[in-house]
Amino acid sequence: MMTSEKKESIRARLEQLEKAGNGRLTPAAVVEDAKKPSSPLHDQFEWDKGKAAYQHWLDQARALITSVRIVHRTETTTVSAVFYQRDPNASGNEQGYVGIPTLRSDEDSARAALVDAFSAVGDMLRRARHLAIVLEMEGEVDALLNGVVDLRRRVAEPPAASM
Repeated sequence: MMTSEKKESIRARLEQLEKAGNGRLTPAAVVEDAKKPSSPLHDQFEWDKGKAAYQHWLDQARALITSVRIVHRTETTTVSAVFYQRDPNASGNEQGYVGIPTLRSDEDSARAALVDAFSAVGDMLRRARHLAIVLEMEGEVDALLNGVVDLRRRVAEPPAASM
């Protein structure tokens, strides 16, 4: 776990790099600085080129998997969605994807996949809300966040058994 001192040294270095970049912080500037063993950013990167390449290839594989789309048409709409979805039955640190046909055939997994998607949206809205508060522009974010949280809760509940 990262100490508060380490977090502060990283924040301070990123601020220095932002100032050096005339108010813009770029990933390239961060990597260039992190290459220096004396940089507080140095130990946050994988410097073994083989391991780093493998991690990059995994990222590329994830992008490739999620680039495959499924098109669903109804009488009134056409929707394009990712064909492979993160496997909702995989543990938090486990990798894996399942196709939409697999999810369609398993109502519990389909519900879990939607809950995961709504959880991700909720997380994004929480980050947006924090940013909006800091920028004093929170406006409608709370209502939107509450709506997504409520929808996630309703989707997570299995339908009542028919009698």
